[in-house]
Amino acid sequence: MKETKVLMLGTDTSAKGGIASVVTDYYEFGLMSRLNVDYAATYRDGSKFTKIFFFLKQFPGILWKIVAADIVHAHSAYGWSFRRLASLLHLARIFGKKTVLHSHASSFHVYFEKSSRIEQALIRYSLRKMSAVIVLSQDWEKTFKKIEPTGRYHVVRNGVDSRKYAVEGRTLHKPSTILFLGELGERKGIYDLVRAAHILGKKGYFFVLAGNGDIDGVRAMVRDLKLEDVVSVPGWIGPEEKKRLLGDADLYVLPSYNEGLPISILEAMAASLPVVSTPVGGIPEAVVDGRNGFLVSPGDFCALAEAIERSTSDTDTWECMSKASSAMARNMFSMEMVEAELTAIYKSLVCLPLRKVPTQNQ
Repeated sequence: MKETKVLMLGTDTSAKGGIASVVTDYYEFGLMSRLNVDYAATYRDGSKFTKIFFFLKQFPGILWKIVAADIVHAHSAYGWSFRRLASLLHLARIFGKKTVLHSHASSFHVYFEKSSRIEQALIRYSLRKMSAVIVLSQDWEKTFKKIEPTGRYHVVRNGVDSRKYAVEGRTLHKPSTILFLGELGERKGIYDLVRAAHILGKKGYFFVLAGNGDIDGVRAMVRDLKLEDVVSVPGWIGPEEKKRLLGDADLYVLPSYNEGLPISILEAMAASLPVVSTPVGGIPEAVVDGRNGFLVSPGDFCALAEAIERSTSDTDTWECMSKASSAMARNMFSMEMVEAELTAIYKSLVCLPLRKVPTQNQ
């Protein structure tokens, strides 16, 4: 049987955001080569002109690759990301290809609800016609089924290579370092976290809020609340600096309002960090309240401050949650599991022979 060719579409790996991180992890783990995946970017960060020019420049090559592929697998968010990738998948269908829509959208239901009736019909049509639709959690599967019940849905959680972020001999520091990684904006709850830092005041905490987005606005808020001595806002950071911050931190906090299944939480768990977050999207499948962290309601910055204090005030509690995070990252969110699940989906579409997935020790 000839080897099945998979074309994967998504953002450029130099872009900021979750999809680029997922694809980078696929490459580093070797998944792309083992599953015979060719990758083509449809989006790059930049001005509106840069984004349009990049897509138009890429399109002829993408079309050629679609013709040569057996399966076209697209990583999509919502809005123009969904429109662009869904259009390419429908083009692939015209050429008789199997299509996989892999949704990373944190607010897909909001996008759907705010769309016109015509666009809602097109969204439902797209979900119905895909050979497979991958969602990040069981919660998101329920959400997508409410939008289009007949879609062929598969739950494939994001994965993390625990070896990449493992920290040996981790101990709780005083003062404790609280880490946030992600887009600095309302959806990720960054302003709630600054307010929580203000409540905790001088109780022995140092906050590092790293990421892109409203950097100037967050820095201004920190100045207004006179938190310069306890809150650092370094802006966007690279992979090596991220690993260093994860290694130095004592607690990871992501107080989001909407999420899929954040890669940053899985990376923090792989680094043996307890996590304080919110029960939205797929987060409760990764953060079990009282086991490897605490969950608080979005927007409740008083409860957020209390959860941060609870997580770090008792060494025994912190150590138990730290060990639980590490074990859950290895056992529930491994890259081996992601590769096995993608292999099974591809096999179900075109009878792709199952391949041996390497173990952590290989």
